[in-house]
Amino acid sequence: SMQRYIICLKSLVLLLAYSALHAAVPGPVSEGARTVEMYDKYELKFNLDSDSKINPFRTDPLPMLLTKPGGAKWSTPGGADVWAQITTPGGRSVKVYGFWDTDYLYLGRSAKYGGVQHSRFIPVSAPHWKVRYAPQELGRHRVVIYARDAGGTSSSQEFAFTCVPGAGEGFVKLSADRTRLVYSSGKPYIAFMGKALEREDFAASGINTVRTWITNSRNTEAFREVEPEHWILDGAALDTQVARSGERSVRKTGRGGFLTMEKVPVRSGSYYKASAWIKTDACFTGSAAVQVKVWYSDGRSETLTGSPVGPGSCWVQSVLNFSTADAPGGAAELIDFKISILSGNGTV
Repeated sequence: SMQRYIICLKSLVLLLAYSALHAAVPGPVSEGARTVEMYDKYELKFNLDSDSKINPFRTDPLPMLLTKPGGAKWSTPGGADVWAQITTPGGRSVKVYGFWDTDYLYLGRSAKYGGVQHSRFIPVSAPHWKVRYAPQELGRHRVVIYARDAGGTSSSQEFAFTCVPGAGEGFVKLSADRTRLVYSSGKPYIAFMGKALEREDFAASGINTVRTWITNSRNTEAFREVEPEHWILDGAALDTQVARSGERSVRKTGRGGFLTMEKVPVRSGSYYKASAWIKTDACFTGSAAVQVKVWYSDGRSETLTGSPVGPGSCWVQSVLNFSTADAPGGAAELIDFKISILSGNGTV
């Protein structure tokens, strides 16, 4: 029928569009140690060179249209399925999935701001992919990374590492008679547990098992793709119709205040650049800019303002270069990053 023909034609067009893409290629790849003790960590770190935008938290290569409970819709790009195929010395083939990661440095707890203390983690690397594997056989292992996205499947060159004897006891599992927990070595496992709310040196206290959340404090809202929805919005709203390069922006009509704000931990004595792309309508009568409020450990704060954006501006970048140099009485710990309406009235 004509309807069936149209559906088939649309499917063919979609197939041709995606077949024109090149598959994401793993690389460059950074190897960890090439000699690894048994049960210790072998690690590969890499990026994906792709023709298309990839959502690293999805494995389905095709984009998807999502609907919020309120009925609002937004689309998310296709993802990538990333894994390593490891061939052990005994000939076993083991599939180990990759994961999206950023390295962070823990800077401790902040002073109390508004009666609340914040754990301070700062990124020390750009986001990247990783594969980790703990070998259970002695000898030479061979490793190949694979990636599958909308453009197809690709593979890396072959890597290799050698597993040598070590002091590790291995994984926790059921004993042969299924009556107790033991390590791979056969040594009995007795759990000493604690709930990891803050960074502590549990090992020094003999704790060998930790229960912790794998999400942020909004435990039921992990991995939602609508940021900055959970940032503080001062009378502003998300706009899915107008955006510079992404799929949404934050819009506010009124006088004064800020559009959005979020607390960000910083390293004291460092240099930072804060920026935001701002669009204003022709009727806007003032200026808007990115602002940073620096909080110090002694409770003081100071507000810094970036380059102003005036009326009728079409996606102009407001930029602020600033330093968190130590000041008498305290060190910089956090900033409030926000986009503010400095003066006037209208839509930003």
